[in-house]
Amino acid sequence: VGWVHYTLLADALVPRKDILLAVREIKAIRVEPPVDQTVKVLFELSTPYVPEILILDEKTPRIVCDFLDARPASDIGPRIAVNNGIIQTIRIGLHQRPQFKVRVVLDLVPGRRYEAGQAGVEGEDTFALEIRAVEGL
Repeated sequence: VGWVHYTLLADALVPRKDILLAVREIKAIRVEPPVDQTVKVLFELSTPYVPEILILDEKTPRIVCDFLDARPASDIGPRIAVNNGIIQTIRIGLHQRPQFKVRVVLDLVPGRRYEAGQAGVEGEDTFALEIRAVEGL
């Protein structure tokens, strides 16, 4: 014997306020000062989690981090100005389709190539992304 809320049985789209979409939270985003052309971006999370990461080597290079089933903390705005010689700006957006997620876009300094990967960090609820400038284009 059990029950199911009627919104789970509807054929039409259900308004977002009726269901809990985000189960994770990005509490804070911090950028450490660069060392030897390498910078760390720290994401403080409500639970341990590794986002989907995409590196786009284009005229305007950027790194996209998708945190699925997540939401940003209320005090995180849509932009963080960095301008540290590697990262220019961090943009944060909430997307609902095709899957609910927070997309964090790191706009990088043009004219260089970059490598990125997960870095070790203290605290299991922090995801650290290390970005290294490797050469010019």
